[in-house]
Amino acid sequence: MFEADRQTVRRLAAVVAADLGWNRDWLNDGIKRFLGAADSDPDAKRLFATYPSEDQPGLRVTVANPRYLFALKCRAMRIGGVAENSDVDDIRHLAHEIGIATADEALRLVAEFYPNNVLEPKVRFGLEEILGSALNAEEKPGEPGAVKP
Repeated sequence: MFEADRQTVRRLAAVVAADLGWNRDWLNDGIKRFLGAADSDPDAKRLFATYPSEDQPGLRVTVANPRYLFALKCRAMRIGGVAENSDVDDIRHLAHEIGIATADEALRLVAEFYPNNVLEPKVRFGLEEILGSALNAEEKPGEPGAVKP
């Protein structure tokens, strides 16, 4: 998310995109619509890097902690089947990383960052499908529809 001087950030991102042959919108702040009240909590994210240095004005890069990132990914989940969803691998990986094994555990964690009245039904259905698929694949390897590790 760009907090200041958006035009400069967009201009420089376009230069990087042109130099590397990337899509012009490779860097965007579209995530801001999914940020919760926890985004202002210092424990929800940490400083990753400062450019050019901490003593000078410049770029401050923060990253969400794994629990907050999991909640963000779940809230921003794209509609579509598990097979077509690019967020699924991230959600599965983060669930494993933070010890989430069931959709109910996942929903409780997401609710810590977002009140239940903000959660769209797609979050519950998506988590049930993702975690259910992951659990079924562990219990019944090799069956049709099983998720590969």
